[in-house]
Parts: sequence; structure tokens; C-alpha cells
Amino acid sequence: GEIVGILRDVARALAYAHGQGVVHRDIKPDNVLLSAGSATVTDFGIAKAINAARGTDGGHRTELTIAGTSIGTPTYMAPEQAAGDPETDHRADLYAYGAMAYEMLAGHPPFHGLTPSKLLAAHMGERPKDVRSLRSDCPEALAALVMQCLEKEPAARPDGAAAIARVLETITSSGAATAAPAILAG
Repeated sequence: GEIVGILRDVARALAYAHGQGVVHRDIKPDNVLLSAGSATVTDFGIAKAINAARGTDGGHRTELTIAGTSIGTPTYMAPEQAAGDPETDHRADLYAYGAMAYEMLAGHPPFHGLTPSKLLAAHMGERPKDVRSLRSDCPEALAALVMQCLEKEPAARPDGAAAIARVLETITSSGAATAAPAILAG
């Protein structure tokens, strides 16, 4: 129940940020503060730097990164972000959210104990173990949501953080889901 509550708060914070056109680009446990039973997403520094760099400088576009480079924390980095895709969008945050949720449930991130380059390669090409194989008491709907967030293709991830929050609303504190969420269909 506590994990679901934290994940719900983070999903709501991401939904708000994404609604404002802000992609965090570094969702990880260190950037989630817990206080008085709620979670708050912090450190939008990368998002702020990228947004500022994408502005204009004397009439010329400036870029913080170039294609083929990545910015963020490798343990939680989406495949497209690891590849340095300049079109990285809010779905990269959903992947990182899934990696963080996986760690909360399994006790370790989906890929761990690897060098940074092997870690990025794993994000881009390996499927993580199903979280239920590591934590059998994880509600099926929660495990399915986490694994969907970890899909390699951005289009296969949930539509947005608000959709994730809605799924989490269906998971009770006992771990049971009230109904099979539509986001998980297909």
C-alpha cells in the first residue's frame, strides 16, 4: 500500500509537469522526497537546463546536447534517452518511473551491477525479468503497469502519467485491483 501511494504521488507530479510541457529527464529515487505520508518530485534541473538551452541566443538556436549523446542517470534512463534521441519526450519519464517502481518492488533496478555502457545497452536491448518473478506478492495490475512502463518503444508505454495514476487508483491498499484497467488491455 505504501509503495502504491508513493507511486501515485509521483505519477500525479509527472502528470502536472508534463501538462506544463516539462519533461523531467532524471526520475530516480534520489529525486523523490518523502514527507508526512506523501511523495514530492524534486530536481527539475536537467529539464530547466534543456529548456533554457533550446531557447535562442542572439537569434541562433542553442542546444545543450547533440544527437548521439545522453543526459540523465543511466540506471533509470529510457532507451531513446540513452541513444541521445533529440526527440525524447514525456515517455522517457514514464520509462524512468517504471525503473524506479521496479526497484521499489524488487529491491533493485531492472538492470544492475553493470558498467554504465553495458547498463545503457541493457536498457536499449534487454527485457527485464518480470517483477512478479522477484516479488510474488506484487499485485498483477501493478506488475503489468511497471512492465508496460519499461517497454523499449515509447509508443508501447502508457499514454501518460495521468493514465498511470488512474491505474494506481484501482489498486487497493490490500494489493487487489478493483478491475482490470483499460490501459493494460492489448
